[in-house]
Amino acid sequence: MAKEVLKNTNSVEILSDNLKVSSSVVNPGFTSERKVFNVSGRFKKDAPVVVGTLNLTSSENDSLSKKGNIVPNSSNSNLNSTLKLKLKNTTQDANGNTTGYLYNLVYTPKENTSKANPLKYSIRTGRRKIAPAIVGGISNIDFGTDKIHKNGETRRIIITGDKNIAFKLQINKIEDIKNSAGNIIASNYTSILNTNLSKKEKGLLNNVSTEVETINFNSITGRSELSCKTDVNGKFVLNQKFAKTSSTVRYSIHLNEDTILSSSFNKTAWNKEVIGFENYYTVFLTQRINPTLIIRATTDVQTYSINAQAVDLKDSGQIYQRKYIGNSNGSPKGDSRYTTITYNLAVVDASNNIAKRGSAYPNGDPVFDNVDRNNDGTIVSSWANTNFETNGGADILIWGGNVDDNITGDSGNDKATVTFNLQINSMGTEDTTIITLDLDNHIVIS
Repeated sequence: MAKEVLKNTNSVEILSDNLKVSSSVVNPGFTSERKVFNVSGRFKKDAPVVVGTLNLTSSENDSLSKKGNIVPNSSNSNLNSTLKLKLKNTTQDANGNTTGYLYNLVYTPKENTSKANPLKYSIRTGRRKIAPAIVGGISNIDFGTDKIHKNGETRRIIITGDKNIAFKLQINKIEDIKNSAGNIIASNYTSILNTNLSKKEKGLLNNVSTEVETINFNSITGRSELSCKTDVNGKFVLNQKFAKTSSTVRYSIHLNEDTILSSSFNKTAWNKEVIGFENYYTVFLTQRINPTLIIRATTDVQTYSINAQAVDLKDSGQIYQRKYIGNSNGSPKGDSRYTTITYNLAVVDASNNIAKRGSAYPNGDPVFDNVDRNNDGTIVSSWANTNFETNGGADILIWGGNVDDNITGDSGNDKATVTFNLQINSMGTEDTTIITLDLDNHIVIS
């Protein structure tokens, strides 16, 4: 067992029957002071195992502002072994303040580690002072639904509570940065509050009876923050404009944690662990456009046409596609859920012949798959971008793929068809998802 008190006064205790555990203090008394836990043991490779527990507790009169987490050190890049925290229990005081988290330490060994090549992690925690229980304060913020119309709208945001309660509010537009798998890796926040208001406009902003002098705008880390009070009736009204969009956009509403909240305020509906907004209660709104699913066929040649479309011999290939527009929630519209798609192929020059290429995948009749059934990162599919786990949730099913180069009445081998059945279960969450069939894998021209 080893226990240390961190610089933020939170305590960390590691217990284990399977590990040797010790702790030390590096650079004591300096700003760079660190508490270091050293653990060692022997375990079977490739099998996740609970090697001990980590108990995170707050000091007296404090609470834990966020769950603890462990972050791998950059020196781990040459190691595949992992150590993770799995929450086992949460401790709260009588007022609902979180005072402790108990985690299982789950270790998955992939190779041998040693003192010369250790697995290193940093433990991150947060704390805040426990405020005395308050009966009065802000009781509710009514912002309507969490969905903004794609054509834009003016949303009436109503803040209610006791009279003359000061509060600070941010409303931001979010620019999400995603990786190749479509996962959000970073977000930039930009205020959409209109801060250039005249005295008259400030009066209209609230449109109840709060004095104009209580309405101010401050800059917080480059973002505008509305600072004001509820009126004598315990109310404040903000009419916030959201612009029309041509792509999916997220917005956020942030209430500063210094705001006095009544016991009836529903904290569980607000997020307190948003990176960069740990001192705010946050909710998110989404403005979605109707998602587009494109089923595309491509070829690198111009020696045949697809469904009689014009072939420009100056181009370096062809694209033929069908678009399906879904509902804003990602569901397909009307009868677009089921359809049969046929590509009628015909050579441009009668001196050429068109034929089916091969008889087995990746040639021959096209085959479809939309999940990694072998758990090796690959999908056996003639169509690209079919994995709904990585393509934004576009969940489709294709069956009956067939290439026919024996067309009735075609004595010159000038024609062929590619046919398949399509079922759209979900359009996903991306604005546009493209699923592509490369005809060159299935058709050969001679």
